[in-house]
Amino acid sequence: QHVCLDTRNKEGHYIAATDGRHLYAANSFSFDLKEPVLIPDRPFLRWNKFLEEATTELTLKPKTAKQGSWLQLKSGRWTFITKGGDEEFPNWKNVVPGPNSSRTVVRFDSETVATLLAGLPKLPSQDEFHRGVTVEVAGATVCFKAKAKDAKDWTKLTLHSARVLGKSVSIALNREFVLKALRYGLATLEIQDDLSPVMFSEGGRRMVVMPLKPDGAPPAQAPVTPAPTTPPTS
Repeated sequence: QHVCLDTRNKEGHYIAATDGRHLYAANSFSFDLKEPVLIPDRPFLRWNKFLEEATTELTLKPKTAKQGSWLQLKSGRWTFITKGGDEEFPNWKNVVPGPNSSRTVVRFDSETVATLLAGLPKLPSQDEFHRGVTVEVAGATVCFKAKAKDAKDWTKLTLHSARVLGKSVSIALNREFVLKALRYGLATLEIQDDLSPVMFSEGGRRMVVMPLKPDGAPPAQAPVTPAPTTPPTS
C-alpha cells in the first residue's frame, strides 16, 4: 500500500514497493531525508498527468507525539496533501535474489521486448485472475506459452533472438508482472528453478516476481521480516 523512499542504507538510497507477489526497487538516489518516508497509494498519484506537469517536490511534516506525519507533493499547478505512512517498511532486501552463477540468464533485445509486449496479452489464459504464462528456456530458444481452460494444446510465442546463458528451465509467471517489467525497461530475466522468485533487472533497477505453482495456483508469499528498529535516544 506504500512506496518507500528508503534511506536506511546510508551509502545509497532506494525507492521500493511490494504487494507480496512482486517487488520493484531502484537505487542510486540521495534523498535529503533523515528517516525513510512511506508515500501511500492514492488514485490521484497514479494519474500520469500529475507527474508529467513539472519537477515534483516532496515536503514532509514529521510525526509528533500527538499526530502522524503529513506529506505534500507538488507538481506544476497541482498540490496533493495526504497523511504519511508511519509503519516500519519491511526489510525488502531479504527477498531479492543474491548473486548465483547457477541461475539461467535471459537477455531480451529491443525487438524481442516489442514482440512480447504485443504478443503476451493475446495468449489464452486458464485463469483470468493470475493470468499465468509459462516461460520455457531450452538451449538457445526461449518460448512463452499458455493455453485456455480445458484446452489440450499450448499456444506458443517463440523467441529466437533472446540471448541465453545457463541451463534449460521452465517456470510459470503472472504475465501482467512480466509485461510491467518489460514496460519498465527491465530486459534481463534471471531464473533459478520453477519454484524460486525470478528477477528482472536493468542497471540499478530490479523487479522480483514470485512464480505460480505448476498447477496455476499462486505460491505462498515469501516472508519479509521488518528491519530492526533503532531504539530512540534521549
